[in-house]
Amino acid sequence: MRLIENFVLKMYDNTYWGPEHHLTQGFVVGGSTPDGRDLTNRLSWLMIEGATNMALPEPLVWMRWHPAMDQKFFDFCLTRLSRSTCFPLMWNDKVVSEGLMELGVSHEDAFNYVPVGCNELGVPGRFYFNPGAHVGYLTALEAAMTSGKGYKKQWKWKDVAPAVNELTTFDQFTSAVGAYMRAEIKQSYEREMQVLKAQMQWGQTPLTSCFFDGCIEKAHDLTQGTKYNILSCGGTAFANAVDSMAAVREIVYEKRQATLDEVVKACAANFQGYERLRAKLRAAPKHGNDDPRVDEIIRLVERLRDEPMKAICRDPRDGSKFGNCHVVRSSAVTMGRITPATPDGRLAWTPVANSVAVSAGCERSGPTATLNSVCKLNAAKSWQCAYQVNIRFHAGMIADEGQREKLRAMVNVYFQNGGQELQINVVDSATMRAAQKNPDQYRDLVVRVAGFSEFFINLTPDMQEEIIARTEHM
Repeated sequence: MRLIENFVLKMYDNTYWGPEHHLTQGFVVGGSTPDGRDLTNRLSWLMIEGATNMALPEPLVWMRWHPAMDQKFFDFCLTRLSRSTCFPLMWNDKVVSEGLMELGVSHEDAFNYVPVGCNELGVPGRFYFNPGAHVGYLTALEAAMTSGKGYKKQWKWKDVAPAVNELTTFDQFTSAVGAYMRAEIKQSYEREMQVLKAQMQWGQTPLTSCFFDGCIEKAHDLTQGTKYNILSCGGTAFANAVDSMAAVREIVYEKRQATLDEVVKACAANFQGYERLRAKLRAAPKHGNDDPRVDEIIRLVERLRDEPMKAICRDPRDGSKFGNCHVVRSSAVTMGRITPATPDGRLAWTPVANSVAVSAGCERSGPTATLNSVCKLNAAKSWQCAYQVNIRFHAGMIADEGQREKLRAMVNVYFQNGGQELQINVVDSATMRAAQKNPDQYRDLVVRVAGFSEFFINLTPDMQEEIIARTEHM
């Protein structure tokens, strides 16, 4: 145990300091072989115990779930969540491998995956995560509602989609949003390919390349190509986009309680003078509550992004398909600071969704409903390069054996139903408030932010408040 604890300390010593500049390095335990055999062994138990004995935000600790995993080991992993690190994070072997195989990874290699950062995926020695395009869901919504101009007339998009006064049906509205998503993806893809070209020319790493299959034999750097060249199209605030589309459909096009122009004016004014309209938008169906009215909106937003991404994005080295991902890190707060009000009723400059699970303040139906909603996402077809799910539980759900058994059953069903990833915070609000008042007494308190963990007292005040505001399930 002492060796493992020192190993963990050495990994942390190798990181960058600062709440937003960690390497987000880690290690993975558990998992299964391609034929379904459990890989859990004695070292798996020791690594979980040793790592969670140390009150450190890094290295990240991941556990790979599969249907035949040792449930005693799973229960042990859950007991460790209530310590000061909120580790381990959890992955679903079946769903992750299906997504990687969708991108051309072999069956054998797909079961050799690891997270390589926040919640990005890669296969050691075969391919590494690398972004290649981006979609701004909320930017596309704002552009569609303002004829490409933006609330402050800050953009000059032209001939992308019909003017807002021509969007008389919800189908026309969604087509306009999709057109702006397409334009964004194309623009970001062209920009990121210039970055990749620069990496290939000036960012070579000969030593690391020695550990990737084929690089020595072909005498080229890993940036020039590995066994699999899989780039990713990223994005943030998916849940806000789903909620916004659902609200516009219900309030504007179904119930006709407001016009699209009124929603635009309300968002531009940050709902000042439009409080009643905001209340209606807030009351519309919200993702994260297992509401069947939202299911088709989830599939719609996935399709609006997937179709242009597949048509536009290909790896320039060998034509490999792109995957999709949802990497948040601290963007729930930092992106929220610069994002105006949105049609889901969210106020300007406030946090956006901290994961794909639910928008801030919109959990109404409990944790089972939240996880059921996440299972509506098509992980294998639309999130092959990974998404991330944040959820928070009261410590009693972990400490009490009976409650923990219920939690384990819920997580088992979540993964069986297609959930790809899960990360759990078990820190109560009272503890975090106490840490704000007396930080010196809580220097070892670690919380899961989104794609990374950090000492709570190192976070900015608005990041602390965003975590405290998350629903604490009991």
